[in-house]
Amino acid sequence: MANPSPDVPEPEVFPDGPSPDEALRHLRQARVGTLFADEAIFAVAFVADGATGRLVFPVAPQALDASQHVLHVPEESDDSMQLLLTVHPIDRESHEACDRHLAYHGSPRASAWVAASIDSAKWAGLVFDGLALNIPNALREAEPKLVKRANADRDALRGACARRAGVEPAEPLCVGVDPDGLDVRARFGIVRVAFDEPTETREAAEAAIDRLLGKI
Repeated sequence: MANPSPDVPEPEVFPDGPSPDEALRHLRQARVGTLFADEAIFAVAFVADGATGRLVFPVAPQALDASQHVLHVPEESDDSMQLLLTVHPIDRESHEACDRHLAYHGSPRASAWVAASIDSAKWAGLVFDGLALNIPNALREAEPKLVKRANADRDALRGACARRAGVEPAEPLCVGVDPDGLDVRARFGIVRVAFDEPTETREAAEAAIDRLLGKI
């Protein structure tokens, strides 16, 4: 693991409080959390469903019986993002996002799968409506080609991870792209490699990826 370079982003500071877009960007940086299902606590790894923005993850079956589900991202702490969820059981075999989860996190131990809608979120002293966070991936249709583009030069991708996230995976593999950045799988988990600015079109995302890889 490499030491963080000067290009690694500084901790987020919002003098006037974060905007909904900043809250969404913060959520997209995380792929793990701590789920409170009433009094029970579960560590979960999740992905975002590109079509709906809902969070998809496997969980122990007993968690489905809880009356309330709160997800702390990335973990339970004073500054974590707290998401109030409504969970919907889904069929692993027929839901596309379950395959996405396997690409991100490998085979899970938990046997029940859910797609969780965000009802509201609390972060940085503010409360956000879930509608601001249940956002489909605007790059969903172009994502396979964008992933391929990011993986075309693994050495350059490794360098991008080192510069932007302060880690240098031995075998980096891009597994997802959204308007705010790349999700890169490493042996120790998912590395978030953020773009300099949001990208809403395929062309803008291609240029952002090329900049990350040092091609332009």
